[in-house]
Amino acid sequence: MTNPSNHTVLIIADDLTGAVESTAAFARQGFKTRVIADVNNWSETEVQGYDVVAFNSQTRNCTTEESSAIIRALARRLVTLDPRLILKRIDSTFRGQILSETSVILEELGLERTVIAPAYPSHKRITSGGRIFVDGIPLRDTHYSRTPTPPPSDIPAAIRETFGDVLVFSGLSTQNLPETPPAGVYLPDILLEEDLTRTARWVIAQGNSILPVGSAGLAHAFARFLIPSQRTNLIPPKPSPSGNQKMLFVVGSTLPEISNQVRALTSSRQDVVVVDAANGNRIDVDINSVEEAIIVLKIVRGSSLITRDEAADNLAETARLFMDLLPISHLVTVGGDTSNSVINKLGITGFDILPQDVIGFPRGDTQYDNRSLTYIAKSAGYSDSAIFASIADTLLPRMQEPNK
Repeated sequence: MTNPSNHTVLIIADDLTGAVESTAAFARQGFKTRVIADVNNWSETEVQGYDVVAFNSQTRNCTTEESSAIIRALARRLVTLDPRLILKRIDSTFRGQILSETSVILEELGLERTVIAPAYPSHKRITSGGRIFVDGIPLRDTHYSRTPTPPPSDIPAAIRETFGDVLVFSGLSTQNLPETPPAGVYLPDILLEEDLTRTARWVIAQGNSILPVGSAGLAHAFARFLIPSQRTNLIPPKPSPSGNQKMLFVVGSTLPEISNQVRALTSSRQDVVVVDAANGNRIDVDINSVEEAIIVLKIVRGSSLITRDEAADNLAETARLFMDLLPISHLVTVGGDTSNSVINKLGITGFDILPQDVIGFPRGDTQYDNRSLTYIAKSAGYSDSAIFASIADTLLPRMQEPNK
């Protein structure tokens, strides 16, 4: 990359929640920020004037060959935009085709150095000695090791297998990152937020000679060192009482903590209805007759076995019916696969991220069916049991309710 701009940051993420999450700190700092939801459907003019653009490659569950082809085509286009920084955003539990995609990006950028920092200390994900720990437990001993695209059991060994004859600097303290780094792959120990800060500072000091690969935590660290070309409006919008507006939660996860979040929402407000969708399919609900301001469309196991992709597609189609028939002004999708499927089904190819977040979640701003739509993409992990209720109260303040 030559003649880099002074402000543009381009982020490559393998799912929608990751793309959105990586923009949060930039938007809060006043960077003009956009998310491209479909890397096969965007133009250079669409991203002109934006300081930060995150691209959703939708490759989390692809094969190595499929993801490499998609990432190679995207990286070639991004190089022509001459960004100051290209960041590969990855899952903090190392799911997806991380190493093969990183190798492809390095080739297209003509770089020989990368730092891989999946840690997210504020979310209790750290790296030490080349290993990832979640809540103090080695990653290989958690349920993440049983996902469709599980993380490698030995990350340094997997790096050598993917990159071939390359130096791997594993277990290096961020206080000892070299001023003149030799070519290779750096996998430093990240135990604290300040380790991410030191890593970001080190990458910036090296110019465009190192590809940073990391969690949203690393993206947020970069936001502290970069200055937007022109700060966007930081005045928060005023929420309006629910009235005729409606909010739709689309929940594609059956994790117990998500069920707890739904229960906390329904117990805190009377204007909530929960619609169970067996295998994602619509059940006998007259959508037009729904009077509640908040609808929770939640996937539940059906009587037949279907694939993960089929379930996500079914749920997205059911969500589209609600969007078409009701005045939905706020949409929250839960889970990476669900978020990808719903946004694709709605034909939303991109959206802006406003500087005013929603209790920490990036606030997307877009249009659907000629009406304004606030959009939040939430990962299935993290968050406490009150998170759905807090989102609802922030975006759709409750009307005066009678005493229960």
